[in-house]
Amino acid sequence: MSASSLPERFYRALLRTAPTDFREAHGADLAELFGDLYREALRRGGILAALSLWLRSTRSLIVCVFAEHWERARSARPDRGMGRGRAGVGGPDHPDVPKTGRLRNPLDPLRQDLRFALRSFLRRPGLTAAAILILGVGIGATTTIYSVVDTVMLRPLPYPDPGKLVYLGAGIRPLRYVEWGDNLESYDALGAATSGPVDLTGEGPPQQLQSSRVTPDLLPLLGATPHLGRLLMWEDYQGDGTVALLGFGHWQTRWGGDPDIIGRQIRVGGQPLVIAGVLSPEFEAPAYITGDRVDIWLPLDVEEEEIQSWSILRVVGRLREGVGLGGAQAELNALHTRMAEEHPGILVRRDGSIRHLRIMPLHIATVRGVSGALVLLMGAVWLMLLIACANVANLLLAHGTARAREIALRGALGASRGRIMGQLLTESVALALAGGVLGVGLAYLGVAAFLRFNPGGVPRIEDLAVDPRILLFALLASVATGILFGMFPALHAARKSVGDALKEGGASATPSRRGRRIRSGLVVTEIALALILLTGAGLFFRSLMRVAEVDPGFESEGLITVPLTLGDHYSTAQRQQFTWEVADRIGGLPGTEAVASGLTVPFQYVGASKCCMWQEVRGENVGLEVEPLSMVMVHPITPDFFRTLGTQVTYGREFERDDDAGDGMNAVINESLARYFFGTDDAVGRSIHLQGWERSFTVVGVVPGIHHWGIYQGTEPAVYVSYSHWGAFSTHYHLLVRSTTEVEALTPLIRDAVRSAAPDLPVEEIVPMRTRVEASVAGQRFLSILLGTFAAVALILATGGIYASMLYTVGQRRQEMGIRLAMGARSQQVVGLVLRSGLTVTAMGIGFGIVGSLAVALVLRSWLYGISATDPTTLIGVALILAGAALLACLVPAWMASRSDPLETLKAE
Repeated sequence: MSASSLPERFYRALLRTAPTDFREAHGADLAELFGDLYREALRRGGILAALSLWLRSTRSLIVCVFAEHWERARSARPDRGMGRGRAGVGGPDHPDVPKTGRLRNPLDPLRQDLRFALRSFLRRPGLTAAAILILGVGIGATTTIYSVVDTVMLRPLPYPDPGKLVYLGAGIRPLRYVEWGDNLESYDALGAATSGPVDLTGEGPPQQLQSSRVTPDLLPLLGATPHLGRLLMWEDYQGDGTVALLGFGHWQTRWGGDPDIIGRQIRVGGQPLVIAGVLSPEFEAPAYITGDRVDIWLPLDVEEEEIQSWSILRVVGRLREGVGLGGAQAELNALHTRMAEEHPGILVRRDGSIRHLRIMPLHIATVRGVSGALVLLMGAVWLMLLIACANVANLLLAHGTARAREIALRGALGASRGRIMGQLLTESVALALAGGVLGVGLAYLGVAAFLRFNPGGVPRIEDLAVDPRILLFALLASVATGILFGMFPALHAARKSVGDALKEGGASATPSRRGRRIRSGLVVTEIALALILLTGAGLFFRSLMRVAEVDPGFESEGLITVPLTLGDHYSTAQRQQFTWEVADRIGGLPGTEAVASGLTVPFQYVGASKCCMWQEVRGENVGLEVEPLSMVMVHPITPDFFRTLGTQVTYGREFERDDDAGDGMNAVINESLARYFFGTDDAVGRSIHLQGWERSFTVVGVVPGIHHWGIYQGTEPAVYVSYSHWGAFSTHYHLLVRSTTEVEALTPLIRDAVRSAAPDLPVEEIVPMRTRVEASVAGQRFLSILLGTFAAVALILATGGIYASMLYTVGQRRQEMGIRLAMGARSQQVVGLVLRSGLTVTAMGIGFGIVGSLAVALVLRSWLYGISATDPTTLIGVALILAGAALLACLVPAWMASRSDPLETLKAE
């Protein structure tokens, strides 16, 4: 069999804590069974399934081991007459004094070790408090991030048999969906949805709702049940489709939980609908399919002629029993190959390749946008916890040297090495458990802070809580941490011979070479891990600084966005008229400098299938050998759009009202499109042809690139056409207002202006553009703050570790320092000796840390903007910061050593 993985080794190590007879009878079988199950889970479900299996198996084994010990404790006759002797070495209640002539309770040694550990902690409260605080911070941070990872990534989706749910793709045309339903045999059911805002009018004030139009199979496929009434039925998809379902939350807030809501008629988008049911509060809308919140569910007829050319569907399916992802993918690929011959315009790229889709589990599709960031955070907190372990291990090693004489006497009295290790590990685990209690308290605060400050976009984050599963993780993490940081000190103490320990325990002893090597190795580890964390935080910080320097192509200060939905009950002419009327009304408000509108506005983050058009564009008479561009964004806009944005037109002009009043065959393009087709930024007077139009568009202006979809997406070739082309045909609409008036004062005035032009039109959002710009980088900023916090804690721990190590070393070498000073050494030489020792360890840690940072930085490449993952400025900067902190940590012990009185030191020794 191949070498065991880390989870398998951990499982085998945990088996060693079981009673001997149980381990000999069942240990090998359990370990082999776990190994087979783990590798199978890893093969079939990936790392998430394997991790879930490992957690469940570990929990079950801990319960089993505890039960076995408990059963033997109940069957054994307890000791009696044990005196309460002196709590020192060799006392009658000391754990190493053998008890003869009676049966022992298997739990007695553990109880004795715990009592002895408690007395030991009380004798050294400063060390105990420092260790608990360090471990509490590490375990608390780890538990907080694990609770987020568990909620978002590890918990199964709340639908029946979630492992069978798969995601087939977004932006799917109804034609493809129908073909899938007719020809694919791998699925029990397929469902599709498309989402967007709709207007609720009639009873009460107008309100904008988030709707999801769904196919007949979607809600049953996801196990939805009605709280009142019924679900949508096949009959609802025939004829006019005049029924609707309400989401439970909307039913409560808008309708006050009225139980007589079923059968009531409402107007949505100007259309009368009858409420057929209210969904159960337990049903959780699949955010990746329908959006985070759905107020109202409507029937979607995929054969409706109006939507046949729209790429609007998100599709989910449930695999048949016995069908895997590989088989389903192969069947879909074969179907697409056949369909490509009939519909080449939809399924064939310009290079002749077929547009295949990759099927993935719905759970993976749901979390893939945030899984990388969460794994990164989890790695960061584990690094911080390792630094905390190394720090506490160093403290225990230093204290263990002071206890060398005690441990040697215990060995001389007959205690075995295993018994000594058991006592020391008991102390370590007890410390870790105390730190775990503090860590759980910090985790509650951390979870609350995460919910308060998270930037959004994290699926299922509303379910985040410190529940029993998280408490079990904290317990396991505490025990594993105690074993990890206690192992080195315990091994070091147990390996000493009695004679050597008694020699080193004398007053004049200096620390052993082995002890110095172990302590130095732990400090090197702390520094290396801290440097890796500092490098990651530094790269994120510098990336954010580069983002702040990017010109988005417009001026966000003083700019306000107002998204509106002009429902189907508005005709094209009415929408066109509305744009002029509302612009004139808002333009007359105090402080208003410019007003415009468009189908899209920068940083709106609305799906392209709902708010914009992708078109093939061809330059005419370009004089260059260039291919048409197949995917160019087309933005319908009104006059003054660029003036309102604060974007300077580079060449020519922007649209005027005459462009809408006339034939409107004019266009404005951005510089990248002009350079691609015409080899120059000045393309005014040239012509371009858009797919689907018989006549060409004349370029009347050229503008710089605008970051429409966020800073990180950059700019792409774009065409701006008059709002009369396409814009007025869409129900989605965005106002842009540039004003010197504060948003709070302007908001009611804008609402009044809109409602005076359209009384039944709800105005849900009036958002400053600055807010949208900040939201576009909120995720990166939040991640940077968390990494920076972890790195700062790591720096403090590493600096404290260096300081404690050097302080202890100076204390152990007082006699040597006294002799040097008595022999005429200058204070500067003593300082140099201490600094040289500390900085040598620091240099080694920085060297290993740089190697580790270069490896980790490669993982961070996809999160960085404008800088290299191996940016030398960042690496050098964090190395200097860490070296400076280490120098300060070494100076105090060095200064103390140089100021000591040689005669007093020699007398004391």
